[in-house]
Amino acid sequence: MSVLERLRGLGRSSGSAAGSTAPAAPVVAASSSEAEYQAQLDALATVRRSAADVMASRRRLEAQADEVRRRIEALQAQAAQASARGQDDLARTALRESLEIERLLAKRRSAIDDLLRREVELGAASARLQANSEEYRVRLEAARARAAAVEAARAVEAAEAAERSRIGGSGS
Repeated sequence: MSVLERLRGLGRSSGSAAGSTAPAAPVVAASSSEAEYQAQLDALATVRRSAADVMASRRRLEAQADEVRRRIEALQAQAAQASARGQDDLARTALRESLEIERLLAKRRSAIDDLLRREVELGAASARLQANSEEYRVRLEAARARAAAVEAARAVEAAEAAERSRIGGSGS
């Protein structure tokens, strides 16, 4: 049963059984609606935590990439110095190591890009869940207000019926 069906059922049950006391269906609908709203809030919190975790991972990888860039720069400087001193073997070794580290850096950049995409996706999902939760909360509060109005109408009807019976009983 969808939320809208439950809310419609709540509205329909308000017109029936005017003399009855607290109906069971709206109470069940209200408690399941509350549970559904809480589930939406839990999902929103999970998505937000996931987004924060992804952001932290991305920042960690960016910091590592910065370290790798510095290492590449140091190796290239070492290669230039070795070449200037005529130590071509040492220069080639430093350049070879620099190229291997650049491949590692390319993988890190790819992972950072993937995490950034995931972060954006989670941000969008969080915004959608937030909007849906707010919309649901408004509908839930409206249903509560309708239920309170139905209960108040029943109380008024009961009081009027009691007053009519009191007036009718004392007039004879």
